[in-house]
Amino acid sequence: MKFFADMKQAMSYYSIASAETTEKYSAARKHDFEMRLIAASRYNTLKSHLKYWVAFIDRKKKAKDLKRRDCDGYYEWRHAQAKGDVKQIFLAETVSCSH
Repeated sequence: MKFFADMKQAMSYYSIASAETTEKYSAARKHDFEMRLIAASRYNTLKSHLKYWVAFIDRKKKAKDLKRRDCDGYYEWRHAQAKGDVKQIFLAETVSCSH
């Protein structure tokens, strides 16, 4: 009974994982690149951003469970992952893409 009541209230029991979400987004951007809507450099940058983001957020975390504050600490984490060898503009772009 509770299941059906929750369905009527539009509660979801299914959600894709963050890894699958990023794969779908990458596929859409690949299409944009193939159609010459975005440059190769932009497409490659997006793929790189997503690779690090999904590693930070957890590949298995469900999209419906993501909260706005889940990305807090990404900037510091990414800087530590690169052992300081990452351009500040790259980090700033990644953070702006995730908000």
